[in-house]
Amino acid sequence: MAGRAPARPRPAARTAPARPAGRRGRHPGRLRRAGPGPRRRAAAGRGVRRGDRAGGAPGALARGALPGHRAGRRARRYGQGARQAGHRHRPAGPDRGRRGGRVVGRRLVGHAAEAQPGAVRAGALGRAPGARVHAGAGPDRRARAGRRRLAGGVAAPARGAAPHRRRGRDRRRAGGRPAGLPRADARQRRADRRRAGRRTPRRPPRPGDAQAGALRRRDRARRPARPRGLPGRRLRADRPHSRHLPGATVKLHHRVDGPSGAPLLVLGPSLGTTMEIWRPQLPALTDSWRVLRYDLPGHGGSPPAKDFTVGDLAQAVLDLVEDERFAAGGISLGGAIAATIATRAPVRELVLCCSSARFGEPGPWHGRAALVRGKGVAALVPTLRTRWFTPGFDGQWVLDQLTEVDARSYAACCEALAAFDLTGRLGEITARTLVIAGAEDPATPLDHALTLAGGIPGASLTVVPHASHLANVERPEPVTQAIAAHLADSGGGLEAGMRTRREVLGDAHVDRAVAATTDFTRDFQELITRYAWDEIWNRPGLDRRTRSCVTLTALVARGQLEELAMHVRAALRNGLTRDEIKEVLLQTAVYCGVPAANAAFAVARRTLADIDANGL
Repeated sequence: MAGRAPARPRPAARTAPARPAGRRGRHPGRLRRAGPGPRRRAAAGRGVRRGDRAGGAPGALARGALPGHRAGRRARRYGQGARQAGHRHRPAGPDRGRRGGRVVGRRLVGHAAEAQPGAVRAGALGRAPGARVHAGAGPDRRARAGRRRLAGGVAAPARGAAPHRRRGRDRRRAGGRPAGLPRADARQRRADRRRAGRRTPRRPPRPGDAQAGALRRRDRARRPARPRGLPGRRLRADRPHSRHLPGATVKLHHRVDGPSGAPLLVLGPSLGTTMEIWRPQLPALTDSWRVLRYDLPGHGGSPPAKDFTVGDLAQAVLDLVEDERFAAGGISLGGAIAATIATRAPVRELVLCCSSARFGEPGPWHGRAALVRGKGVAALVPTLRTRWFTPGFDGQWVLDQLTEVDARSYAACCEALAAFDLTGRLGEITARTLVIAGAEDPATPLDHALTLAGGIPGASLTVVPHASHLANVERPEPVTQAIAAHLADSGGGLEAGMRTRREVLGDAHVDRAVAATTDFTRDFQELITRYAWDEIWNRPGLDRRTRSCVTLTALVARGQLEELAMHVRAALRNGLTRDEIKEVLLQTAVYCGVPAANAAFAVARRTLADIDANGL
């Protein structure tokens, strides 16, 4: 080619013994340098060798031979001569035998003669600078279509040299590696240059670089954060937590009665009634429990609502009590809500009065909902009178509550009961459960109560004679006794221990301890209340004054000075005088050690001074 530097002289290669033709090297088209001799072809009309390229010399064709090339492996296999060993051949041309320049066209297979064995004629079809041509020996020899393509198909484009090969070519032209130098030696030479410190220097800083960097950092800070997750998938920011299932938002009116430090008991009403349905049981339960009562949507003080389920009502009750561990109960629909709560939260005790795991077929409930939407709740009064009470019982004060019920909310409750079915989940309830049934209840017959008692592990059943659906109103005494006995057995002295604890330590101290109770410490607080303050402090063998003396001595011996200050106050409440407290501490100096008694006297002195200043 015009303007190209003359090729460097190449040393003659040594002749190697003939070997079987096979695939060697990294690329099937890799060329080996051929030594001088008759195998070198210089005429364009000679056979074309595999790996030859057009564009290597002026006027070369796609099917022509290039000067300085020898036959490829396929030609050598069929009589072109033994393979020549030696340095790699770098033929003349602008790409020095590499993959050539940028593609300017595609190499085509012209006709069937090029796709099948037959005569191959050199022609202008498919000529493109850098295009690969195929092995052949001349116009009378046969050849195959390149890359097994079909006749008339478009072959792969003849690409230019890869960037990393072009960079290597430029380095060789600049004298980086002589032609024929083994690649391992070239890598070694490059490693030597790196160790010598020959690296491209970094661009010196320019004015404005710092400001540009600050602007880029500002733009990145303003850019919205990419949500984490799998690539290509967006996170759902509105996906609710598993404990807060999607559903209607329901707000319930409620009221709490009973001592502040007592355990919590949640009671739910029946459909069509308010929290006043539990009025007969309230005095007995509030002696030892904080009783939380609530109204259903559209009943009593609760606002109207629609399109909710029993699960939504259970979640609304859980929102009222937050994370506190509590006992739950209810009558009819209230019992269904309590049972649903017991499948979601660690309920201590469960009371299900005249309730069911499934309130019959959905059809009658949908019919009642349609009736209420058309004629109002007052249209149900005659029917509910016979279902709620046995003949002859006057329950007018309960029936009067129907006049205050919102019709749409009542219909929504009917639809929620139509869809309610907890039969398959009764085994998930772990709370101690009491099931109460009315012997003459037509709404939830005894079979429903037996299903609850048989499905909930360890549940007990109490049947109230001569009672209908609202058994707690018609027969309040047996129902109250059954509930109180069930809750008292569950407490195991918790209520009595809490009373003794308040009497000995004072309400202020106990209230602070109860307020500081968490889920992590709640069981421990119940443990010491039940066993220490009930089963030990309430035993008849010693009076409280003597127990205070024993407690002071034990705390001094163990060095529990913080507890000692608390029990110095308790000793005064239990009837000990200051002189008697001093005598107890003097006794500990002999049997517990003088240093322990010295620290105990210091604590007692500070405690008594605080009592003088602020009171007991």
